[in-house]
Parts: sequence; C-alpha cells; structure tokens
Amino acid sequence: MGRYLVEQGIITHKTHWDAVQKMIATGRKLGDILIEEKELTPFELFQALRFQTQEKIENIFGWEMGAYACLEMAVPPEKNLVSDIDVPTILFTGIRRFLKNSSLLDQFDDKVDVWLRRGSEWGKIPPQNFLPLKQRKFLDQLPPELPVGRFLESEGLGRPLARQLLFTLLCLDVLEIDDPQGLWLEIEAECMPVTDRPVTAGEVEALQRFQSMILYDYPRIMRASGIELFSLEGHYDEMGLKTAYYSLARKYHDGKVYEIAPPYLQRLADRIFEKVTEEYEFFHSLLEKRPDGRALAKDPRRHPKRKPEDHLEAELNFIRGVAFVKKREYEKAFEAFQAAIHAD
Repeated sequence: MGRYLVEQGIITHKTHWDAVQKMIATGRKLGDILIEEKELTPFELFQALRFQTQEKIENIFGWEMGAYACLEMAVPPEKNLVSDIDVPTILFTGIRRFLKNSSLLDQFDDKVDVWLRRGSEWGKIPPQNFLPLKQRKFLDQLPPELPVGRFLESEGLGRPLARQLLFTLLCLDVLEIDDPQGLWLEIEAECMPVTDRPVTAGEVEALQRFQSMILYDYPRIMRASGIELFSLEGHYDEMGLKTAYYSLARKYHDGKVYEIAPPYLQRLADRIFEKVTEEYEFFHSLLEKRPDGRALAKDPRRHPKRKPEDHLEAELNFIRGVAFVKKREYEKAFEAFQAAIHAD
C-alpha cells in the first residue's frame, strides 16, 4: 500500500520509509501511522485504497487486508466518515462485501468444506464477481446486527468454515472485542455450546489480552513475509494461513495470557494448535528429502542456542520456505529453511 501511495504522489518516499520503520517497530498498521502523523486523513486513505481494491481481493489476506480495506469498500465517497456513517453498519457491510467480492462462498459445493482439506486439492478462488444469484440475494439481506459466524453457519457453510473465517477476520483486525456476548461467543462455540450466561469482566479482559497478542505478532510476520503467501499460482494458499496460525498459536501457548484465559478459550487455542501442527508436519515432511537426496537435518524453528531477538527472523524464513514449497521451488525452499536454522 505504501509503495502505491508513493507512486501516486500521495505521500513522499521519506514519509513512506519513516512510516514503515515505525510500523515494523510497533506492529501497527501503516494506515494508522500515516493518519496519526497527519500525512493522510481517513477519507484520503479510503480513497487511495479504492484503487487497490482488486489487488486486495486477489490477495485476500495480504498486507493491509483489515479494517481499512473492509471499511473502504463500504464508505460512499459523498459521505463523511465521522458524522454521516454508522460505524457498526460500515463494519458489517464491509465484511459482507469482503465475502462477496473475494468469492469465499463459492469455494464450497454441496456443503463440502474444502477449507480444511489437506493435500493437493486446494480451494481455488473463482473469477471475480462470480457469485450465484441466491448467494448474492441473501448476502444483500444480511442484517448489520447479525453475528457473522452464526449467519455463515445458518447458510450451510459449515461450522469449521464459519469459525475459521471468523477467527481469521479477528486476527486481521477486522473484528474487535466490543461485543463479547455476540461475536466472541461465535468463536467460543467451537469448543463449547453457546449459552445465555453473562460473560464476566475477567473473561473479557483475557480475551482482550489474547487479541492484543495476536494483533501484535500476526501483522509483523505477515507484512515482513509479503503478500505472496496468500496468492500463489492463483490458488488460495491454505498453508500460508495455517503456518501463521501455527506461529501465533505457539506464541499463545508460551505466553502468560494462556494461564488466565477462561477454559473454553484454552480449548480453542489447543484445537487450533493441534490442527495447524498436523498441517505443519505434513508440509515439513515434504522437505525432509530433497530431489538430490539431501535431507533437512534440523527443525528450523527450534534451536537451543538461538537468542530471543533472532526468533522473528527464523519464523520469517520458515514461512518463506513453506511458500517456496507450495510453488515447488525446492532449492529456494531449502535455502530459506537453512537460513531459519542458522539465524543468529
């Protein structure tokens, strides 16, 4: 996004570089920083993103695919964001358009969930704007106040998809914890039946700390590793997303927040960790023996002498390695894994 803003003359190269440095240091969104530094108004940022919409749809979970991209699709140019637009309505309208434009709903046939399917059958993204009339109709009728996960499940998309998609939107800062009785219970439902019991203040605090941890680590890893993870060979790159899940789930397990989290959230983290570990091990096994017979001797993510500050670089090289495996560029993948092993 920053490169685009520079190319269009909206900001200077120096402004872009300074903002990127701050983004890396803080883990915050580039758009947030530019607005905070008064380089852009929110409306100017939305207008700039308007020209990037197609690219963002093709790279669904790419650099700035978060609240800005979803809001941008929903804000009419003649409206004032602050005074004329109801923010919750924008949020849900943005999510609705995001789902519609990305054609995520078209990846499923006869309620068969290919989202979690492993192996060579990747869920391809259909041509843009291809959405059956029935789906178009019920998406247009989605009430703003309806919880997203429950709606997706009610339309036959299946609980695994609804939960995974909801959790993904959460990780990408599209959803925030301002309605724990609604949206967060949708996530909780993966591990425990939804009840009408009130959510306690302690649980809300734990959820907020959990979200803060995700939003701090996830964007740094994704931005540094690039958009390529999520748009390889025209496929929806399931492993790119699952690798990121593996990383943040491991951080969650290692963090103190796990100890104070309510039991259902611990079980949710356990399930994510287990599912993604299975996928990680499957893809990692592809690299154990290369075409020339050489084997990958070490796990690139575990090195007893590695310093804490080297972990991020190792994570990034590991993610790059997985991306190269997906593209069948095994030499580059091997180099990336070796770099992960020797990051010091």
